[in-house]
Parts: sequence; structure tokens; C-alpha cells
Amino acid sequence: MNPYPRLTDDSLDEENGYVDLVFSEGVFSASDCSSAVETGDFILSFSQNGGNAIDATIITLTNTNDTTLSGGESTIRAVFSLSSPPASGVETIQITPVNAYAVCNSLGNRLSISDCTVNLTLFDRLPPDITDAIMTADTIVSISVSEGMFNNEFGTGAVSVEDFHLEFYANNGNATNAQFINVSNTSQGPLTGGETTILIGFVTDLLPSGSEEITLSPASSSSIYDPAGNPMPVTMISARVTLSDRLPPMIIALTSSISSDNTYVIFTLTEGVYGSNEVTTPVEPNDFVVELIQNGGNATSAEVDYITNSRQFPVVGGEDTLRCYLAIQGTPSGHERLYIRAANDNSVFDGAGNGLQVSYPTDTLQLFDQLVPTVDSVSIAHGSPISSSIASPINITFSEPIQSFGYSVSARHYNYLSYITDTTATGFKITLQPPMASLDTITLSIFDLIDSAGLEAVDFSYEFYTPPLGDYDIDGRVNVEDLTQFVSFWMADSQPLVLGLGPTSGTFPHLVPELDLNYDLDDGMTFIRMWSWSLEIFGLEPLVSPNIGIPINWDKLVVDVPMEAIAGQVYLRYNPNQGKVDLQHTAFGNNNFTLKKELVENGEILLEFGLVEPNDDTKIISIKSEIDEPADATVIYKFFAKDHSLIAAGTQKIALVIPTEFRLMQNYPNPFNNTTTIRYAVPEETDIQLEIFDISGRLVETLTSQLHQPGFYDLKWSGRQIASGIYFIKLEAAKTVLTQKMILLK
Repeated sequence: MNPYPRLTDDSLDEENGYVDLVFSEGVFSASDCSSAVETGDFILSFSQNGGNAIDATIITLTNTNDTTLSGGESTIRAVFSLSSPPASGVETIQITPVNAYAVCNSLGNRLSISDCTVNLTLFDRLPPDITDAIMTADTIVSISVSEGMFNNEFGTGAVSVEDFHLEFYANNGNATNAQFINVSNTSQGPLTGGETTILIGFVTDLLPSGSEEITLSPASSSSIYDPAGNPMPVTMISARVTLSDRLPPMIIALTSSISSDNTYVIFTLTEGVYGSNEVTTPVEPNDFVVELIQNGGNATSAEVDYITNSRQFPVVGGEDTLRCYLAIQGTPSGHERLYIRAANDNSVFDGAGNGLQVSYPTDTLQLFDQLVPTVDSVSIAHGSPISSSIASPINITFSEPIQSFGYSVSARHYNYLSYITDTTATGFKITLQPPMASLDTITLSIFDLIDSAGLEAVDFSYEFYTPPLGDYDIDGRVNVEDLTQFVSFWMADSQPLVLGLGPTSGTFPHLVPELDLNYDLDDGMTFIRMWSWSLEIFGLEPLVSPNIGIPINWDKLVVDVPMEAIAGQVYLRYNPNQGKVDLQHTAFGNNNFTLKKELVENGEILLEFGLVEPNDDTKIISIKSEIDEPADATVIYKFFAKDHSLIAAGTQKIALVIPTEFRLMQNYPNPFNNTTTIRYAVPEETDIQLEIFDISGRLVETLTSQLHQPGFYDLKWSGRQIASGIYFIKLEAAKTVLTQKMILLK
């Protein structure tokens, strides 16, 4: 048998609180071989090995039932304490006698150190710890734990999303709540258990704005275990993780305003913005679009011209208040509205690279009225004619509601003009009351036109004229077209209070119609006077007319007026140096209108007629010429039916080669030397005798004595054989005798 005591077994408490030392026999303190061993008889050496606990110390020795030792015990419990517990399973302890003389048996035999060396690894009693929590994507948190994770104390099951608790901190951000939805390994595959880093996906109720935070902790004290079966305590909470800013910048409602001169719009955003998602450049005008709602206003479009910050300095990036200066096409009238939006979803960005959405524009803003008010329309255009015998309403529409304005109405030739007015916010109606003077100018002036914005317009002036009385087709003249209408109205007794012409008052030609219920002499005289006035102003010659309707041939210088005609016009133009031509007519009747005007010096004759009482009598117009030689003339004619349509019209050049009477023209030259020319005209076939007599009546020479056909003739006579003096030419034909005196000078 071995006479020395020795250590035969040892047992470490699972909670790392003590070690039971089993000896081969009872042991005593070597001081007297009868006393119980003491803590000073043993030494405990500690090795941290990177573990959590940093040291260990024996604090007492007891029996296994925790009673005090009395000496001679073969099993001793060495109770020790750890510094910075618990142990994490890598720390080791070594227990040995303090020296070779400290412990003995009952015989005094010493316990050698080599026979009593205990080397033990402490049990892992350190709960798993969350060592890191970071965002790896917008909705994924990476969780790292100090050791592998399981969902049970046996180290066999993988953790799930239900094993974690999420605490949400809004921090005045946009999102108000979040929840975990899945877990995966770092490759986003399924968990198998024992992972030290996992990915947890989550969702938020609203897009986070970058100020929100979350923490993670075990759902309960029995949710997460390490390989040693240590549960992660519910007090184990991760560091706060700030959620990624995924909230796009927005223009804050009711922060937009437009300057009173419409030059800029200023608005505030939820955060500073940039012109690129790299957040390195400021916004630019083309990053925004101005949507203009015209609403019938004058401005047609607008765009951002340049941008400053709220203090009117150039933008550098990151501004949350922008002043967008506008370029507006057309002057705003106050009806237009506009709003500004991002050009697209990827043109304006916040600091996190989120794009300002097109669907979040500024407030819709009303443009201020900068358009000076004006007259939009006048129902009767400036310079238009108005009737002197019918009420004439003139409707003026303003471009916008008017606060106030003034007006005046005057007539150039009539001092008794009357009118009725009616005013609305956007219009003005003035009705000129009859009678008004013929050939008058009515001036309507609008002044001091001020709109609701206080803008004042320039003055407006409009002139209207009353046509001459009798100018039914309102072309400024009184002619056969008007005569046609006048006699048709007279025949039908049609509206004499409107279409009649007399009686009148006032100064000619600015006559004021004071109409009665009859067509009579007053009406006729007014037409004749105005017809004469028109010829004085515009002359006799009408417009050349192409040949229309019934063909009429003036070659024979006599025509029958078409039976259907109630009015007509014949104009004749000839060379007055060749003689005189006249227009003659028959059978128009005393109660009808026959108007004739002749300008002999111009070679013009105008004949117009209107039949108030037409009949079936043949009406003839003939041309009579008194000319010295063959000539031509131009005839322009028109004949009108009762319905005012043209029956016949045209222009014809005619030859005047047959004289209408016997004529002996003055010889030329006269006086003459030796030779002179004698001309004469024969209107019909007859014998002609042409002779020359001296002053005493003696026949000097017979120039011709023979049958003549109608026409113009001339012959030369020489006086070489006779003396100077006065001679007479005598033409004799049938019952006609004509003479001319001539003088021969040598």
C-alpha cells in the first residue's frame, strides 16, 4: 500500500462555483496532523485564455454538504469565486497544495504536489451577446452575436423571426412602426442553427425618413441560446440602428407663394435637395417644369428661368427653400394658375438620393393680374356704317371685370344725338337712337378704364359713320343700285318709317330723316338731292360692267328698255373736242324718276331712271350726236328687275359715223392763204350742192353738185386764182341751206 495520500478524483460544479476534490484517504492540515485543511493549504491558478472571467480565488473549504471541515475528510469541496463572471468556457483553473508540506494523512505522510494537481476548464456560463447590428440594405439588418445561435438549450434548432423582438423609435420621422418579416443567413439562404451573423428583413408602415431607429432583443428568455445552452437574456438589446432614408423629398403643402409681380415662386421642401443622386450639384431650371393652367387668361406658358435660395443667393446644393424665377409667355391677366413640379422622378434628389416625385408639386397658385384691361370686342367695328333711321346697339366687351370707366358720345354734324346705355362688370352697351344725320361721324370714347387690380388702360376711341340717305347698299354712293331698291320699296309701300327718306331737316348733305308713314315727294326729293351729291363727289362714270343678261346692241344708237326693268342706268363717254353727244329718252312717265347729269366739258352723260308706276309702254333711249367728224363713244349700261336682279348690263364701244343732221363746219385754216379745207355732214341720202360766193354774192365756184350718201365729207379749195377778200361757203340740200364765212389773205 502507498503510505502517502493522493488525489483520486475531482468534479467541477456546472455553475463554476466549486470543485469537489476526492482523496485516497482522509487528509489533515500538516501543521498538527489533526486539524482540518484550510484555504491557505491550497493554491488556485487561473488562465483566462481570452475568456470572459479574468481570475478566480478559493474562498472556503467545506464538506460536500457545505458544512465546516473537522479534519480527516476524504472529500473536500473547494469553493471559489470568479472575477468578472461568468466564465465563457475557455478559462482554465489549476488547484495544487500550496507546497509539499501543507497537507498530510493521519500518519503525517505529506500530500505531494504531483499527486494533487487539478487542471479544469470552466463551464461556459456566459449568455450569448449581440455584438453588432447594422443596416446592410434599406430593409435588412445584419445581426452579429458573440457565438452561434440556436432556438433551444440543446443547440440543435435554428432561430426564427419569432425569436426576436423589435423596438421602434420614430424620432419624429415619417415611419411610425416596423416589424420583422424574415431571417436568413448572410447569403440570404435558410438558417440551420449555430450562425453567429444573420440577416433580418423588416417592413415599416411608412417610408422612413432617416431619423427612425430600431433595436433588437430576444423575444423571451427562452428564445435564443448559445451552443452551451445559455439563453440570451431579454435585457440583451442591440445598439440602435438608424433606418435608411427612403422617403423622397416633398414640397410642403401651403408653403408655396408667388410674388405680386409674378416674377418668382418660392416654396419649402421637407429636406435639402440636389440636382443629382450623387448629391454633388445644385438643382437647375431644367430640373423643374411649370404647368400653367390658362383658364382663358392671356399668358400661354411659363418655365423656370433661374433658381436662388431664400436669400436670393445662387444655389449650391442642399437647399430646402427654393426661389424659382419664371419666364412667362404673355402678360398674365389674373385668370391663370400654375404649379411647379419635378421634370421627372429622377431630376431632383434629397441627400439620400431619393427622387422628388412628379406627383408632389407645389400648391396651385393664382397669377396676379398684370394685363392692362382692354376692349376685347366691339359688336360694330370701328369705321363701320350705322343707320340714321334705326336704333344701333353697340356692345363693347372688356377683357376682364372692370372697376370703373368713363365714356363720351358725340356727333360731328348733329347736336341732338340721343342714346341708351347699360353697363355690366365685363361689358358696356350703348344704343344710338334715331334719327341721326346723314353723312355724320359718331365718336364713342372709352377712358379711365380701370380693372379690379387697379390697372388703367389707355383711352379707346371708335368712329361710326352714317351713310348718305338713299345709300341702301351702303357703298358710300347713291346710284342706280340704290334707285332700284328705292322704287321697289316705294311700289311695295315697304316700311316707310325705316326705308323712307323724307321729310328731312338739317343742313345738306347732313340731312336728318324725320320719317312719316308715306312715300311721297319728300322721299323723292331727298333721293334726287343725295344722288346729285354723290355725282359731285364721285363723278358720273360707273364701274365697267361685263356683259350680263339680255344682249343689247347700241350700234344703231337707239335701244328699247327691257320691259321687265324698273330701273336702269346709261352712261355715255365721248371726246368733247369732236363735238357734242346727247342721251334722249321717251315714255318714262311723269310719276317716275328720270335723273340726268351732263358734263359737256368732260364728254360725259349719265341717265338713270326708276319706275314707281311701271307700265307696258315701250321706252326708248337714243344717242344723238352733233360732231364734226367720225368719232366713237363708250356706253355703260345696267337694267334692273323688280327683285333687284340684273336684267342686262354691259359695256360697248360705238362708232359715231352718221351725223344726225346736216352740218357745214367752219373751214380751216381760216383765214387761209391759197388753200383751205371745207367739211360738211350729210345725215341721209340726198343731192348736195356746195358753192363759193364772193362778198357781192357772185358765184365764184361750184365745188360739188351730186348725190351723197350719209356721212362726213371734206374737200380742199384753192384760192390762187382769185383775189384776197371775204368769201362765203353755201351748202344746199333739200330744204336745208347752210353758210360759213371765210377769209382769203395773200
